[in-house]
Amino acid sequence: MQVKITKGANLTRKQRDTILEDPRTINLTGELSTRQQAIEKKKRIARRKMGTSAEKRKNMVHLMTTITFLILIVSITIRVMSAPANAEETIQEAIQIVEQKEEVKQEDITEIIEIIQEEYKQEIIVNKPDHDIIEESTKFIKQFEWEHLTAYWDYKQWSICYWTKSYKWETTTIEECDKRLKERLQTELLRINRIADWIEWNKKVALISFFYNTWYKYNVLQYAARWDDKSVVYLMSFYVNAGWKKLQWLVNRRNAEIEFYNK
Repeated sequence: MQVKITKGANLTRKQRDTILEDPRTINLTGELSTRQQAIEKKKRIARRKMGTSAEKRKNMVHLMTTITFLILIVSITIRVMSAPANAEETIQEAIQIVEQKEEVKQEDITEIIEIIQEEYKQEIIVNKPDHDIIEESTKFIKQFEWEHLTAYWDYKQWSICYWTKSYKWETTTIEECDKRLKERLQTELLRINRIADWIEWNKKVALISFFYNTWYKYNVLQYAARWDDKSVVYLMSFYVNAGWKKLQWLVNRRNAEIEFYNK
């Protein structure tokens, strides 16, 4: 005989649980017994845990994919900057790698390809090998420095050639002056490449000239590395004094350096 149970039934909890768990019972209330409620609670907790784990796995996959692409883009940057002539091949290779990633959505692939094409095709234009930068810097600096084959007093020190440190009565040759100039420019370029290797070649030339004349300025290079051109120009414009006096030729040189930096 089947038993019908309703909410109005005057039963103890134990009696109600016995009836609810009896397969012959017709349950008109949708109630669950105490044991059934505990089972359902465990199931809900398990479902929540599974959902959380799935979400974590999804987030982890997304994170790992993002890291992979960041590493890919950094490696492309290094390769393009070190070998501009092969930049087009590098870009095409990168696009093929991106397109082979099955777990990435098509819109993400399109966005990444656009970044690679826009940023790194631009790198082909704005970058030059180091030896070309040295040559450009030499031409630029010789507009403002001229060779002195005999040491001369220059505010705080004895100088010779293209404003390199010397001692009283020293004499030299043009070949030696060019050698000293090149060594100094290579030193300044090495300092720039350690912190801001990715900036455009014209910015490197302007900074080399600026550091050659004023000595190395770490704060200026830090702003350049962050593409904060306004701060770089602002700081460069201050260095127009020598011996506590503002000199017009230094003003002209700073203006030329700033113009070349913003080229």
